[in-house]
Amino acid sequence: LARTRGAHRRVELIPNGVDVSAFGSTLPRPADLPPSPVVVYAGTLHEDRLDVGLCADLAVALPGARVVFVGPDCLSAVASSRLRGLANVELLGARPHEAMPAYLQHADVLVVPHRVTPFTESLDPIKAYEYLAARRPVVATPVAGFRGLPDPVAVVEPGAFAQAVGTALRRPPATSPGPWPPPQLARASWQERARSFAQVLARVLASP
Repeated sequence: LARTRGAHRRVELIPNGVDVSAFGSTLPRPADLPPSPVVVYAGTLHEDRLDVGLCADLAVALPGARVVFVGPDCLSAVASSRLRGLANVELLGARPHEAMPAYLQHADVLVVPHRVTPFTESLDPIKAYEYLAARRPVVATPVAGFRGLPDPVAVVEPGAFAQAVGTALRRPPATSPGPWPPPQLARASWQERARSFAQVLARVLASP
C-alpha cells in the first residue's frame, strides 16, 4: 500500500508492533503445552498462509517432538484431518491473547511454515515481532517479515525446513536470553507506534 499509494503523495508507513511488557515477564508453562521437545506455531491456521504439507512433513521428520498449533483452526476439513491424524501433532485451538506469551516463551522452537505467495508477501506479520520478543529459536520459510532477521531466526527453504528445526532442537539452550527488549524491538512497542501515528496526525492537522 505504501508503494502504490505513495507514487504521487507522501505516505507514512507505520509497521506493526508488539506488547513489550507482556513478553518481558517470565510466565509459567501452560498446563496444556506438552513437555519438551515441543515445536510451536502460534496463529490462525489458514491454508492461504499455512503450508499444511510442510507441517505434516515436519511432524513426520521429527517423531520425537510434539508439533503444537495454538490458534483458531480455519483449515478445510481435509487439511485439518491430515494434521490431526499425525500422532505427534496437537491442535490446541484459540487461546486468549494475554495467554500467548507463555506458549511462545516455553516453546523449544517456534516455527513459521508459511507459503510464499503474493498474499504473504503483502503482510507485516505481528508474529515476527512476538516471536522475537519471546527470545526462542525460530525457523521460518522465506516470507516477508522474517527475511533478514538475525539469530535466533533461521530462514530456510521448505526442503530444508525440518532439518533446520531438528538442528535448533538439538542446540543447547542459551545461558542468557540476551538484552531486553531485543535490539530489533527497541522501537517496536505499540506505545512507540502510537506516538508515531500521533506525530503524523499532528503534522497533517497543522498543514494548510
